[in-house]
This record gives sequence, C-alpha cells and structure tokens, in this order.
Amino acid sequence: MSIVHKHKIPNGARLYFGKTARQKIIFDYETSKILSRHGFEPIITPNFIYRFDENKKAIKIANTANDNMSLRDDSTMETVRIITKRLGRATTHKKWFYNQPVFTYPTKENYQIGAEAIDSVDMGNMIKICLETLRAIKQPINLQLFDMNIVKQISTNEKIDIGLFTANDIDGILSKNLPWLSQLVSATTSDDIKELLAISPQYLKDSLTNILSLADKIEHDIITISPLYCSDIAYYKAVAFEVLCDKHTIAKGGGYMVDDMPSCGFSLYTDNILKTFRSDR
Repeated sequence: MSIVHKHKIPNGARLYFGKTARQKIIFDYETSKILSRHGFEPIITPNFIYRFDENKKAIKIANTANDNMSLRDDSTMETVRIITKRLGRATTHKKWFYNQPVFTYPTKENYQIGAEAIDSVDMGNMIKICLETLRAIKQPINLQLFDMNIVKQISTNEKIDIGLFTANDIDGILSKNLPWLSQLVSATTSDDIKELLAISPQYLKDSLTNILSLADKIEHDIITISPLYCSDIAYYKAVAFEVLCDKHTIAKGGGYMVDDMPSCGFSLYTDNILKTFRSDR
C-alpha cells in the first residue's frame, strides 16, 4: 500500500476539522442540553450488533467465533431493543437519547443524534422538541408530515400495487381514475385534507384526521402535508415526519411499535445539518 493511499479518506467517510468540527461539537452539546431538559437520559450502545439478515445496506463482520454480525445501520430499533431487552429491570426510564454514527455498505458513515420515547404516542411533542434542536439553523425549514398507513390502506383496499407509491409514479397513480386519489396526489395543506375528508373512502378518514389534527397543533412557518409519501424507514407505523432545509433532509421521525407498545422518536442527521451551517455564510 502506498503512503498516499494510507492517508486517503475512503468514499463515504467523514472528516471534520477546525470550524466545522467546532460547530459539530457545539451542536452536539446544545442538543444534549435540550433533550436532557425534556427528560431524556443519554445512552451509548455498541456500533456492531448480533443481527445479520438479508439487508444489503449492512456492513458484514464477524466475532471471534465467526458468528455473523454487522455494523449498526440503524439506531432506533437497536437502541430500543437494548433498553427493553438487555437493560430489563435495571431501569424503568422510557425516554432516551444517543449520539452515535450509523454505517452502511460499502464505507458510508453518518453521524446521528436520536431521541426515543418508549410507550408514548405524543408525536406532537416529539416534533416540537425536534424543531427546538434545529433553531441554530438560520434558514427556512420545511416540516413534512405523512402517514405510511394511508398508502398501505389504499394499496390493500383498491388493489393498487404499492410500488406505484414507493416509486412516486404520479402518472401510474392518476391512471387509476379515482377522483379522491388524484386529489391526494396534489394535497399539501390542511385545507386540502379537510376537503378530502368529505370525499375520501371511509377507511382513510381516521388516518387523514390524525394527520390533520397533528398539523393543526404544530406552530411552524412551513408545514407540508404529503399523504402519499413513502419513507425509506419501514418500521414507521403511524404519523411520521421529515424536516428539510436547503434540499437536505436534516431530521426524520415517526411512530413505531416495540414489544406491542406504541412508541415514537426522531433522528437528527448531523452531517446534513453541518451543510446548512456552511451555506449560512
């Protein structure tokens, strides 16, 4: 191996120094103070785990007995499993936060700060806390609300391939010639959802009402409702959200199930947040 190659940074790896490293340290510290103030306790968990499935994104490794392992490619479910299964009776606390990277194949690492509220469905409060951690960003922030149940219900009840939604195939969705579905495609505001409640199928009304109720509770300048949006996070089981700034996704969150307990949380995408700090200049 050449001396030059020894010092090369692999594609997908992170290197911060000087001003940017300082910004990261300050953001991490200020965020930890906010989360602690809201009752979240810190936790640090292993970066490698005894979980290996057919997830093509995971980086495969092995232990000394050559058992299958992987570097952690998701924080939420692994952290929650450790709290509920490994810690067990050692703690009854339900609100936790972590500041650790995740790793995906082949050499990609991403810094994340996450907060999880086990046995809680107060998504409105989680969004409020998430937005509070992002106040350091001096640019417009778009909060996007969606509910994967809407897409799943439509796919099941109307016998529509869910792939049309995951691929965001607008032409394919419109070709179904369902007036209420065509309106869902272009819906972005609370007023749009209110109109849809009058014409949508009965099986969608609860989900649409939930997302409308959440939007009306949140005080934020830019809120977009995207009822047919499909997240790449498959374990969301209720209303979820993404936060975007300058075309970067800076946070994601949603409701999920753990041990039959409805829970919720969010992750801050630190690397993309640092990009917004650089574009503030």
